[in-house]
Amino acid sequence: MSEIDYINGLNLGIGFNSASLNTHPVPALEEVLNTRPVVNAGGQEVTFRVEVASNSLDLAKQLDVSGRVSLRFGAFGSGSAKSQFFESVKQNSFSLYVFVQVVVTNKQELLDLTTSRLKDEAATLFANSQGDFIQQYGDSFVYGLITGGEFIGILELETNSAEELRQAKASIGGKATFGFFGGNASGAFSESLTKITSSYAMKAFVFRQGATGAMAGVSPNELIIEALNFPAKVNGPDGFLYRALIIPYNHIPHPTASPLDTANQLSTLERLGSLRQRIVKYQNDIDFALANISMFEGLDVRAANERSNGLSRELEEIMNYARRCFNNSQDCSTPDIDLTLFENIIPNQSSTTAFKNMISGKVDKYYWQTPHPFFTGDPTGEREDIIRVDFPSGSFASPPTVEAMISALDNEHTANLRVRLIPENVSVNGFDLKVAIWGDSRLYGIAVTWFAY
Repeated sequence: MSEIDYINGLNLGIGFNSASLNTHPVPALEEVLNTRPVVNAGGQEVTFRVEVASNSLDLAKQLDVSGRVSLRFGAFGSGSAKSQFFESVKQNSFSLYVFVQVVVTNKQELLDLTTSRLKDEAATLFANSQGDFIQQYGDSFVYGLITGGEFIGILELETNSAEELRQAKASIGGKATFGFFGGNASGAFSESLTKITSSYAMKAFVFRQGATGAMAGVSPNELIIEALNFPAKVNGPDGFLYRALIIPYNHIPHPTASPLDTANQLSTLERLGSLRQRIVKYQNDIDFALANISMFEGLDVRAANERSNGLSRELEEIMNYARRCFNNSQDCSTPDIDLTLFENIIPNQSSTTAFKNMISGKVDKYYWQTPHPFFTGDPTGEREDIIRVDFPSGSFASPPTVEAMISALDNEHTANLRVRLIPENVSVNGFDLKVAIWGDSRLYGIAVTWFAY
């Protein structure tokens, strides 16, 4: 028995090809109207998940979107809602992806197979022509349906250099706990995401199977809120049909014959799907490099465009073979691929970020008011003040380096001059400038010039 993402038309008893993912509306079974309850399946089960992926293939694997699933969508523009969403997010090797997943399971509805059997015509076909049986009915059927819902959010962080990508991985890895959170641990889940989204500028893509459907273009903060509120939106009668349980026909009485075999179709489609994923990934990398030439010193633009065109031709050949294999389990083979097209022509990403994103500013503050510790009272130990500096929106994609220097100072001339400037809590949104003095120093006012790059 296997569990798959729901595809339109998957009703109880409907035939299904586990290799090609095709549905077969004409059922091979009789007596498929009876269902049975699932023991101890009451209530709602919720799982929160936060993880990091450094490339599209990792992300596909973690979200359980196989090359074969993506291949079907590429061939016919159809498939599960999740596969359609995944194809819409153009991924590359130079970005970091944080994904959020909330899975809600309410209940299962299963067929009562105690009286189910093959129709006479289906049993005859099973015994005499298994290839024709698979074409007509598939090799499996829908045994159960699962309601609830699934929420997926992908946060994409584009980096400007190889060093910035390395630092982002290290920083995010230290800020959040990745893995599974129980249904009562939404606080830890929210805290993990808040730490990430407060430090980096990210694009957010959201898929919602349940509630009000798919979304796109929300902010990271809205993503967190939506994820936390999602279980309540798909509870009980509001649950959404989002998964299906599939079992082979050999689980019911059948004629004595060899087991239905879709192994060649399955392996061929997996190979074709894997090749397609590699080509799409490399084309996305080329597109990213062409759109950000300053990050890839020595990139041959003409060669990159020619390589992308060559990959497109190979991709179309793969899709032609895939369509034939999806439609006919007896017509499955793989084309000869020009493997030289996968040889890398993209120079290494710059090791450091050029100062193309640099901004500066000036802040000042005066301390004549009483009883401010910079000005009045008996000086004891270190005293400090925090000046908040906000960057213009969209200035940086990751936390910049900040330098600060004194540009003007008003100090008590009878006391020692002691001042320390410390930029703290630096994020893409701004930073806190700590001004500190100690001993008998008295500060009446200060002006500071800062640079962020």
